[in-house]
Formats: sequence, C-alpha cells, structure tokens
Amino acid sequence: MKKIFILMITVSLFLSCSKKKNFENPRTMQLMDTVCSVNAFDDGTKDLYDEIFKRLREIDFKFSITNPDSEISKINNLKSGEEIEVSPEVFNLLDESFKFSEITNKAFMPSIGNLIDLWGVGKIDPQVPSAEQIQKEKSLIDSSEILFDCDSKKIKIKKSGAKINLGAIVKGYAADECVRILKNHNVKKAVVNLGGNVYVVGEKENGEKWSLGIKNPKNPDAEDPYLYFKTTEASVVTSGNYERYFVQDGKKYHHILDYKTGYPSENGVDSVTVICKSSTYADALSTSLFVMGRKKTEENFERIKKELGVDFSVVFVMSDGSWSSIGELNSLEKY
Repeated sequence: MKKIFILMITVSLFLSCSKKKNFENPRTMQLMDTVCSVNAFDDGTKDLYDEIFKRLREIDFKFSITNPDSEISKINNLKSGEEIEVSPEVFNLLDESFKFSEITNKAFMPSIGNLIDLWGVGKIDPQVPSAEQIQKEKSLIDSSEILFDCDSKKIKIKKSGAKINLGAIVKGYAADECVRILKNHNVKKAVVNLGGNVYVVGEKENGEKWSLGIKNPKNPDAEDPYLYFKTTEASVVTSGNYERYFVQDGKKYHHILDYKTGYPSENGVDSVTVICKSSTYADALSTSLFVMGRKKTEENFERIKKELGVDFSVVFVMSDGSWSSIGELNSLEKY
C-alpha cells in the first residue's frame, strides 16, 4: 500500500514516495512570517537546501514590512518628495505589482499597507476601525502617488502616508525562485510549500500526477479536503476568509481587504484557489479574484489571462457551500 502524507495548511497536498538510497529529509524553516518547507526527494542535498534557503532569507530581508532595514520599510518611511534607489529585484516586483493592480482594476493593491495596519487582523487586539479612520487611510492609497524611474531604479513618493505591503505576492515570487534553483540543479520532482503557497515540480515517482486538495472553509481543520484535483507541475495558492480573522459583536472580519470599500471583502466567497505555472501570479490572483468575486472573475477571466500572458484555473468555494471552477481543470472532484 502506498504511504500517503497529508499536508494541511492552506492547500492540502497528497504525495506518495518510496524510500531511496541517499534520501535526505526535507528542510523546514520559519521565514516570511510563515513556515517554509522544501522537499527535493531523491535529489535533495545539503548544498541544494542551503542555496534555496539562503535565497529565501534574501527575499525575506528585502521585502519585509517589519524589519526597519528592509528596502520596503525604507520606501514606507519616505517623506513627500523624497526618493530612494532600490535593488533591481525590489524595483521589478513593485513595478509588476502595480501593473497587476491595473489589470485587476485595483482588486490587488500593493499600497494597501496602512489600511492593513489599521485593521490589525492577526494582531493581539484587532478592532473594527471607525468609518472616518477608514476613509482617511483610503485617501492615501493611490498608486499614482508612487513614481517609478525605470532607468535609475529609483522610487519617489509624491505624498507620504501610503505603505507598501507585498504580502499577497512575495511568497509566490519566492516559490518561483525556489523552483528556478531546483531546475538549475536538474531536480526531477519536488514540493515547495511556503505557508500554503504550494508548487509541485515534475511528477510523482510512478509517473502519476500530483493529487492536491482544497480545504473546507467551514471546517479548515478537517483531516480530509473539501475538493481535490490532479495536476502535473504547477503552483497552487488559496486565499480564504478562514485563515486570519477576528469576531466583534458577533460578526466575523477577515484579513482580505477590499481597497474600494476599506472593509474585508464580502461577496459570498469563502475561498479562492488558483492553479498556474507562475506562483507569483497564482499568489496575487488568489487575493485579487477573492476581492473581485465569482461573477466579475468570470467576466474578466479571458482578458486577465491575455494581459498577464499566462494560463490559469480558478476554484471558488462559496459561502453557501457550493463550488465552481473557471478554466481548464477537468479532474476537480468532491472528496
């Protein structure tokens, strides 16, 4: 009988593997405010894992919003009219993020950090802000206040106040970097899991597709998934209202904020899972499409694919318990 390991974080991953000579255990480390794990199976070596986690630490340092020495923190501390030169890596991901914001009609907002701080979801004592507080912070969130000079790689702040937060894209970017290193080392099969941002490389040893599961938002701690599907090499990222939230006066407030309202997104969606070859896009899309909702996603699906230049599939789990998918995902089944 095959041995099945169940990984239940944001996406449940089912994989089977047989013991081989020289097999080294996967490496796990706390980075980017989450648990990061990489399993290169039979190709796993100390040098490979050292290289991957060195790269993850570099990304964590550059994009951290809590480390005062990070490049993102330095941008957030700029005053009106000030500018700063950043590394090409930070500049390019920021530039990509704001372009992504335009493609999704600002369902994805890189400069929403001050609103995230205001709500404080996930902190010790979150509170529902007043309408006045929300309106004040919303007025600062505008990508037109941040200017990009592609030649000098400098970023200028026209008006201080908005804060960059790339938490909805940087883990996906980091997963893509892990996969790049794995492929440079000719790794045949691997699983990268950065706090639920899962990337499966290659195929299982027996040539079968990977089986991946999606949690039931109503019962996220359940041993069995709500839905499952099979895929070869792909990134799978889920955004849900059950991950980080608080309850005040009997009402649930989750962490996925809608920039246009200033409040947690409410459109009948409990979770959105995106399957894509690019984990960067899968990460950003899962948040964006959660905010957009099922109907608007369907209306804009082909346009977004065309403008991004990538193919992807989406699975919605709705608040009423129903589910549906958009895109080529023929193997999706109820568990």
